[in-house]
This record gives sequence, C-alpha cells and structure tokens, in this order.
Amino acid sequence: MTLLYKEIKKHTILFFILLSFTYSSIASSLLSEQNVRQFVQQVDDAVKAKNIDEFSKHLSSDVEITMSDPLFGSSEELTLNKEEYISLVRKGLASAKNYIYRRKSLDVTINNDKAYISGKVFESFLFYTAFVSANTLEEATIEMKDGKLAITKVTGTLTR
Repeated sequence: MTLLYKEIKKHTILFFILLSFTYSSIASSLLSEQNVRQFVQQVDDAVKAKNIDEFSKHLSSDVEITMSDPLFGSSEELTLNKEEYISLVRKGLASAKNYIYRRKSLDVTINNDKAYISGKVFESFLFYTAFVSANTLEEATIEMKDGKLAITKVTGTLTR
C-alpha cells in the first residue's frame, strides 16, 4: 500500500507541475506584445466611443488607480478603486461635449507574467462653455485575470 501511495503521490505532483507549465505557457502566449497592443486598442476604442460599460470590463475588480496633477506646485494624488473611478468617468463624460481622445504613444514591456505599458494620451472636451485639453502620461500594468487580460494598475500624471 505504501508503494502504491508513493506512486499516486508522484503522479499527482507531476500532474500539477505539468498543469502549472501549461497554464504558464497559455498565459505567456496571451501576454504577448501584439495581444497587449490589441487589448489597449480595445480599451482606447471603448473610451473614444464613451462606452463606459465596455471600458470597465478591461479593468480588474481590484485595480489600483492613481491620478496626479503636479502643475502649479502641487503634487496631490487622487487614489481610486474601480467603482469610484468608473463613477467619476461616467459623470465627467456625461457633462463633456465634443470629447476627443487620442493615444499619442504606447510602449509595451513584458516581464514576469505582467505587461507594463507607458505612453501619452491627449484628451479634450467642451465643459459647459470652457474648452479643456490635457496630455496625460500614463503607466499601467496588465495581467492575466480569470483567463483574460485585465488592467490591474494605472498611474496617470497630467502634463497639459
């Protein structure tokens, strides 16, 4: 019985090791630069269309979002969870007219089962009677969550 138990244990361990390698291999193939760029394009398309429901699907449930505006000598940061951020975006886009969103640059680095993106985004809109425009330096982390790519961290710094 002991020999049989050892064999079963050995095969079980081998099974889990193979399963781990298989998942890691699948995750790595999904976390390619091409797939990350396509994923970011889907996010950008949802934002341009002001489709907040589609946009929010790309954020992990535990995403960390930090925004800062270092101009005018202030370095205050605003940290939001997913629900707070989506609520803020909904309110902002509801009152914004002639909204324009354009990604100016995108760099992708993949390391340790995570994709790190950085780039510059331009946004402009009419807010009541005032024209507002801003450039944002964006850094984000994209990971596999529940078998799909998801944004797990975002840091945005306004540069105007």
